[in-house]
This record gives sequence, structure tokens and C-alpha cells, in this order.
Amino acid sequence: MPQFSSSQAPILILPVLIILLCSTQTQCHTKGLRLRPRNQKIVNSTSQTQNPEEEFLKWVRYVGSLKHTVFKAAKNKLFASYTLTVHKKHNKGDFTKIQDAIDSLPLINLVRVVIKVHAGVYKEKVNIPPMKAFITIEGEGADKTIVQWGDTAQTHDPKGNPMGTFNSASFAVNSPFFVAKNITFKNTTPVPLPGAVGKQAVALRVSADNAAFFGCKMLGAQDTLYDHLGRHYYKDCYIEGSVDFIFGNALSLYEGCHVHAIADKLGAVTAQGRSSVLEDTGFSFVKCKVTGTGVLYLGRAWGPFSRVVFAYTYMDNIILPKGWYNWGDPSREMTVFYGQYKCTGAGANYAGRVAWARELTDEEAKPFISLTFIDALVFLIAAFSFPETSLLPHTLPLLSLLRQRFHRLKPPHPHAPPPRRRLISQRRSCITRPLLLHLLLPQIPPRSLQKSSKSIIAFSLEQEHLGDNPYADEVTPTFHAYAKSGDVSGPAAYANYGRVEDFLGLNVSGAVVVARYGEIYRGDIVRNAYEAGAVGVVIYTDERDYGGGDECFPESKWMPPSGVQVGTVYKGLGDPTTPGWASVDGCERVSEEGVELRGDSPGIPSLPISAADAEVILKSVVGGVGPGPGILNLSYVGKTVIAEIENVIGVIEGEEEPDRYVILGNHRDAWTFGAVDPNSGTAVLLEIAQRLDKLQKRGWKPRRTIILCNWDAEEYALIGSTEWVEDNREMLASRAVAYLNADCAVSGPGFRASATPQLDDLIKQVAKEVRDLDNTTQSIYESWIRSNNSGVIGRLGSGASDYASFVQHVGVPAVDMLFGGGYPVYHSMYDDFTWMEKFGDPMFQRHVAIASVLGLVALRLAGDEFLPFNYSSYASELKKSAEDLEKEKLGHSIDISPLIKSIQDLSTAAQEINIEKERVKTKASWEHVQHEIWRVSRAIRHASLVLKGELR
Repeated sequence: MPQFSSSQAPILILPVLIILLCSTQTQCHTKGLRLRPRNQKIVNSTSQTQNPEEEFLKWVRYVGSLKHTVFKAAKNKLFASYTLTVHKKHNKGDFTKIQDAIDSLPLINLVRVVIKVHAGVYKEKVNIPPMKAFITIEGEGADKTIVQWGDTAQTHDPKGNPMGTFNSASFAVNSPFFVAKNITFKNTTPVPLPGAVGKQAVALRVSADNAAFFGCKMLGAQDTLYDHLGRHYYKDCYIEGSVDFIFGNALSLYEGCHVHAIADKLGAVTAQGRSSVLEDTGFSFVKCKVTGTGVLYLGRAWGPFSRVVFAYTYMDNIILPKGWYNWGDPSREMTVFYGQYKCTGAGANYAGRVAWARELTDEEAKPFISLTFIDALVFLIAAFSFPETSLLPHTLPLLSLLRQRFHRLKPPHPHAPPPRRRLISQRRSCITRPLLLHLLLPQIPPRSLQKSSKSIIAFSLEQEHLGDNPYADEVTPTFHAYAKSGDVSGPAAYANYGRVEDFLGLNVSGAVVVARYGEIYRGDIVRNAYEAGAVGVVIYTDERDYGGGDECFPESKWMPPSGVQVGTVYKGLGDPTTPGWASVDGCERVSEEGVELRGDSPGIPSLPISAADAEVILKSVVGGVGPGPGILNLSYVGKTVIAEIENVIGVIEGEEEPDRYVILGNHRDAWTFGAVDPNSGTAVLLEIAQRLDKLQKRGWKPRRTIILCNWDAEEYALIGSTEWVEDNREMLASRAVAYLNADCAVSGPGFRASATPQLDDLIKQVAKEVRDLDNTTQSIYESWIRSNNSGVIGRLGSGASDYASFVQHVGVPAVDMLFGGGYPVYHSMYDDFTWMEKFGDPMFQRHVAIASVLGLVALRLAGDEFLPFNYSSYASELKKSAEDLEKEKLGHSIDISPLIKSIQDLSTAAQEINIEKERVKTKASWEHVQHEIWRVSRAIRHASLVLKGELR
């Protein structure tokens, strides 16, 4: 593995959920063991598996996904779409090298390809890139078909730098859904001399999810199998090495495998890198056998929370009686999970094992001895297969994916909600009630748009069906929610982005304004047009902002000419008829006339239109601005009803501070299919919920209460979250620690975060712990600070998502984070699974990364003894803002000195808090606290005895 000084700690952090986190560096796990070179003949050839495809299919079906609509062509993922052959002789196969066959595949491969490798020794270094998924490598027998190379950690790369353990692999798998059968992966480097440095030499490295190996061999002298990241299944394989020769931080099941040591004196079978109790990783060996030479540890605690189990496994007498090693760190004995279950052989005697190892009970062993061990619900993509084509009040309530696997769920027909289920199991809810809201919602209106000049053109106001989405016919008609009803006519006038400055010098009195999206909120466009005297507005997505020239969806990410960005034009937050209080059944309401007088609803009708329709209209506008001579006739017959929506709330009660709440939220309603908005965020929230649910089942409890919220009716006016905040205002103001928001969580590359300032440091700390899966040599933080936004954390001043009411109504610290940003098909029917799979996140790795960061932030907030807030940065930012204000006040007689003093007081208090935090962390301080607690408890006990008459 990569070389370090001994002072460097391992940084291997796996996400909450099914998420694989890893830093860019890892500690050399062979530290401390010294070996002498030894020539050892390979023994015990593994027989070929008779029907490995069926084994693999069984596992994949169990994990769930392939019966889902997202895999409409699932057979192409499982069964070969085409086959390539590799043969040593030029005229016998398609290729003479395995790497050439892999290189011939498309950059993004989405169908199953079988590469049949004929018998022979292939002396080449093979690397499967991340985007080339669904590859099967099939040899003619592990003894007959061998791929080998001889790099070590100290071998120089093309730039002259040592390549490190990671890059030393003879065969590297970086793409998901990989299968290998009946082939040998070998590193030819001999056993290193005692004390040799940089001799780590990997035969096979597996760094992606859903990989399976049948009847394969992995041969090496040291660090043979780098079981790096992901869920992996090894069936009837032979693995040979000496020191930690199965190592990494994957979640892997070894079934029927033969593990053979060639250690001369001292070796170790495993070094598992789990570094947190929250990581769902580990190695399980079931019905295997361990043989060889030398003396072996079953495992060394490479990670402080290493997890390795041997069940029904035969162990030769080469196993050290104590079995396990703490890596020279006794504190790891409290956190590792090392176990045996019904093992046999002279080396399986449990009597001499270290005290911190486990002889598992039947119940404890159950999760480790079947395929369920590697069922970690990695298929984030399945969350996108439920089209939410119906708008509220027919939106689909959140599915509880925690109690069942995706393959059991049928894709529901739009407008037919599945049964409601809780988001996560809960013993006692600290929320007053599940919030059923009765509120004012617009229904889909009759609307029309015509242009008249020399002839009359009636626009269809429909988006063209592109791609192969089977639900395209059921997409909701395009409209603006809460637009004013009306039937208006007027000359068309172009107003650019519809900003205040765009109307300067433009006479739009009595006109129907044509404006484009891109700079300001659509409701403000309509409002500005109304104040300038217009009678109506149409808003379109201009190709200059959202188009890609000749290419558009589904060939590229850009909005097609027929694409329409729908949305709301309401300016306020929450139910318009209950400003400031919860919209529960029977509550007082403002009349619709009162709503209109309040000014949050536009005063003129509006419609969203496509770029294609806008082009036709603008051709009739004189000078490109107008007004006229083309006339637009716009009709919009809006109707609102009091309808019911439901927020889904899940609670995990805290153990030490149950009345302090860490809240995570995402909305589930979408204008059309919503692959980005909101399903990417929903996938993230469900993954976090899934992982927390698993942790609960294992006895974990957070220090503070975690509340998971799935909001309804966000698209209309952040209604679900706002009404919940209004219904629980006092509770949240006094008890909420923070609100973490996931909305459009993934729409492309590039990490971004916005937050209130006291969370800045925490976000950066966590971003340093999570690997950037778009650039695996860096952490997210490293990629972030080198990006265009240079690691800048934005502020949550707008009403763009569900954090708004938490921040602006009750002052709760909050964060919103995502990968990507604005995306061309926003709020259109083309925001579907196809767009996400092809352009937003082709391998769904960004979903993994964002769930990692958000989940770890939540766990820090819920679990740290001291809340990880830094108010010093808050004070610094306030100070800068005050200084800017002082410069801008010009000649106004405004005294801001009280503000400056208050900020200084905050800064002083923040510094004192930081000092106090460090002080109480010392042993002496804790001893003092413990002594005082003991004195109080003793006094209470004595008082109790006195009251009982037992002490006088």
C-alpha cells in the first residue's frame, strides 16, 4: 500500500449507508512483520465452478434492482449482448491482449459484455476503467488461463514516482457489476527480504461495487488481494499470500474459498480497514479452509473498527492460538469485531484466543453467513424508477424502502399512490403528530396561447416525447402554479430576463411580455412585468442559456427546443391562506381575496412556454423588442382547492440528549419525473435512513435525537416543511440543533455547499474524509478547493428549498449541499432517469459521495459530545458585513457602533467557548466533573435513605 511515516494515521472512512468512503492515502498495513524470501509451489488447484452465472444471478436478484423498470433491458445487464475473444495467437481471436479487448468497449458501457480468454499466460497489466461496467472475464480454467504482472509499490510510474500499493495491481477492477470466472490473477514479485520497504505487490484490486469471482485464483507473495471498496462475492476461489494478503475496506463474502499462506515465520490472513462503527464493511469467510506454512494471525486490526468473521471454516494448525492482533494499538481491542462460528481444525481452537475476539452465538452469526451480508442496498438508481408525473394533491407518498428490497416494489401507475409507510422505525415519536395538512393548492388549469398577426397560430403547449420513457404520455400539462386567472390579449414585447433593469425604457403597457429564464425567480419576472403595466407574461427557456446547439436530449444533456420549465410563481412560503400558522384541519384561513391583496401572488396571468414556441412569437416582434405587431392571446383559468398532503416523519430517539434534534429533510413531490429534483435527494435521504436503521438493529443509539423528514408540496411554495415548522415553532426554536437539506442533490460534477456560518468548519472537516469518486486520487475537499468555486461555502438567504423556514422563521442552523448546480432540463419532462443515467451521474457515484458527506455531518451533529459549531467564523463574517455596511451608509446618519460592539461580544464569547471545550477535554477536568457528579449522586442517595428511614 502507499508508503507513509509511522506517524501518519490511516484515513479510511466509509459512508453512512452503503457508501464507500476512502481518503487518498492509506497506511502501510505490513508494518511490524518481517519475512524471509521463500519459494513455494502453488498447491491445491480450485476446480471450476459448474454454474457460476446462476450463483451471480441469485445474488443480484436478492440485492434487488434487476426486475425494476430502471432495468427495462435488464437482460442486457445479465446476459451477454456480445462476446469478445482473447487468444495468444493473432488469427484465433478478436484480440491478443485482455486490455485491448477492454479498451475496445465504449467509454460508458451499459450492456453485459463477455470477454472469453483462451488458455495461456497473458503477461500484461490490466485496468478496467470506472465507466466500463457489466464486464465478464471468463477463462478456460484457473490453471490454464493466467494474467500476470510484476509491479510493486516502489515501481516507478511513467512520471518517475513510486506507484504505491494501489497502482501495483496486476489486474484492477474499477467498474461495477464485474464478473470473473475460471482465471488466475497473479503478481510475479517474489517474497520480499526481511525488512524490505516498498515491496507490496497486488495481484488483484477490486475498487467498485457488485463484483463476483467464481473459481478464480489470486496469487502473490504479499498483499495479494486488495479488496478495496464495494460489495464483493468470492465463490470457490483460491487466494495465496503471506502478510495481510486479503486486505482493504470492502464488504465481502468469501464462500467455499481456499486461503493458503506461504509465510516463512509470521504472517496474517486479513487486514480489514473499517474505521468507524458506522461503516458497513467487513470480511466474512464461510465454509472456507485456511492452510499453509508459518504461523498466522487470522487478522490484524488495520482499521480501528476492523470486522472479520470466520464461520464453518477449517483452520490448519498454522493459526496462532491468540488468533488476532491489535496492530500495536490496545484501544482497538474495544472497537474491533473479530469472530468465529463453528469452525473446525487444529487452528480453530478458541480457548487460546485474545479476550477481545468473539465466539459467535447463532443469532450473532446469522448476518454473516449468507448473501444478506453483502446486501447493502447499493442501488441508489432504483429511487429514480418511480415516476412522479402527478402533481399534488396526487403526489406519491414516500415508500418505506427500509423494510423491503427494491425488486419487490412494482412501479406504481401515476395518480395511484402506494400505501403510506413510516420512513424509519421509531419507538416513541417526539413530534406532536404526523402532520396531515389541508391547504390551498392549484389544480391543473385549462390554458391556451395563440399568436395572431397575418395568421393565427395556436400553440400546443406540450413537450415533445423524446427517448423511451414509457410514462411520457402522462406528464402533467405545463402551467405556473398560483398564476392569476385571466383571458388577456396584447402585443408581444420582449423583456430579456424580466429584471427591473430590463424594463427600463421599454413600453409594455397593455402588452404580453415574453421573457426568458436564467437570472431571477419566475415569480419576480411576472411581478416586474405587472408593475411595468403588462397584462400577461410568457416565460421560455432560451437556447442561449439551456441549449446545446445541434445536440440536445436524449443525445446530450441540453434542453430540447420543445422543453418547458414549469414551476410556481407564488412569492411566499407555506400555504397562502395560513401565513404564520399551521394549515391543519379546521384552522382559521385568509380568504383568496386576502391572499391576493397581500401581494405574494402575481397580479397578471402567465404561462411557461418552450424555446420553439418563443422563437415563433419573437419573429413577430418588431426590432426584436416590440411591442408587436404580433398579438398574443393568453387564457388561464386557474382553480384552487383545499387539498390534503402529508409529511412523513421518522424519529430515532437520542440516548443522552433526547430533547436535542438533528433534522434531515428532502421533498418528494416533483413537477414531472424529477430524477434530479427531488429524486436525487430522496435517494440520499433513503440511504441515510437505511444505514441508520441497520445501526439501530445492532444496538447503536445517537447521543441526540435524529429526525428524518420527507416533505410534501415543496414545489408549490415549500409548503410541507413550512407548515411543519409553523406547527412546531416553539419546539424547534428551543430544541433543534441543525437542519440538513437534500433537494437537487446530484445534477453533475463538482461539490457545492451552502450553510449558516457556524457549520462551515464541520462541512470542510467531513469533506476531507470522503473520497471524490470522480477523481479517486483526491478527497472531496481537495477537489472542491481546486474547483471554480474554490471551496467557498454559500449562504442560505433565499427561499430556494426547504431549509428556508428553518433558517428564516426559527433561526435553526442549516446546510444544503449538492453535486452539480443548475442543469438544463430543470423542471421539464426530460428530468428523468435517462438524463440522470447518461449525464447527471452515469455511475451514480456522486450520489454515494453526497450521501456520505451529508450522513457524516448528521452523525457528527448527533453524536459529538460537544456540538461541532464554530461561532468564531460566524463572528468574522458578521464583522465583515458590518464593515461593508459602514462603507455603504455614505452620508446617512446611521450609527452602527452598537452592532459592531455586539459582534465583538459574540467573537469574544465564541473564543471563550472554544477554550472551554479544550479545557474540559483534559483528563483532570473530566476527573473533576466525575467527582462532582459522584458527590451529587451520593447526596441524593443519602437523602433517599433518610426519607425511607434507613439512615439517621
